[in-house]
Amino acid sequence: MNHKAGYLYVATGQKYIKEAEYSASSLKEVMPNSNITLITDKDYSSPFFDNVILQGFDSIDEKSWKANLVYKIMGISKSPYEKTIFLDTDTYIIEPFNELFELLDHFEVMIAPDYYDKNNIQINGKVVEGYYPYNTGVLAFSKTQQTKRFIDDWLSIYIEELQDFWSDQQAFMKALIKVNVKLFVLSSIYNFRFLNNVGLPDAEKVRILHSRSSKEEFIRIAKLVNSDTSQRVWVAPLRKIFNWESKKMFQGIRNILYPLIKTNK
Repeated sequence: MNHKAGYLYVATGQKYIKEAEYSASSLKEVMPNSNITLITDKDYSSPFFDNVILQGFDSIDEKSWKANLVYKIMGISKSPYEKTIFLDTDTYIIEPFNELFELLDHFEVMIAPDYYDKNNIQINGKVVEGYYPYNTGVLAFSKTQQTKRFIDDWLSIYIEELQDFWSDQQAFMKALIKVNVKLFVLSSIYNFRFLNNVGLPDAEKVRILHSRSSKEEFIRIAKLVNSDTSQRVWVAPLRKIFNWESKKMFQGIRNILYPLIKTNK
């Protein structure tokens, strides 16, 4: 394989392979020349995957659902690319984001915050205050000695402390403390988890939606978040986006109603 940069999915089981295929189809629609690899445990063919790498599942001792997270990290460690963008299977691509490959000329690992995961990270039995997990559903990395060591440590820490972690993200954070890699924190436009409230920067479109949903809902949310690219806030319970104009509108309504409320008291 001659491609030095590409996109990686790791999936097993028909449900998640189909989910990865759907995500890959959205990626190909936005960036047709993308090179995409699927790492899985059984032969699979799809026009949306340029390469399929087989990796056995039998070597994993864990029998719970956490075995899938062990497999995920193992798959990430097998990336065939010099520069990799790993994507969870429940992502949906709505805008090009290949600029991340250029950023990897300057950084080794790039990842976005997780606004939901507030699990404490403990080092030597002591909580590291204010150190909250990133979301490993979108992960860009270059192939260096340091990133290899980092991913290997991520895997070993997760396996060793499997019973204490509900996801692989705490192990990721512990590996970050242990191994010195050049890290860049991505904006949420690259990992827009629309089940959470999220602030979005001015003049930037969301590139990647991340959460399970129907195609119709993905398209609807894409229109909502990118129809106006001013500084804005996504309010998840309402499934609505609010910007500065929205604020001025609400202030106007408040200015009209507030005197009426005071009069009626």
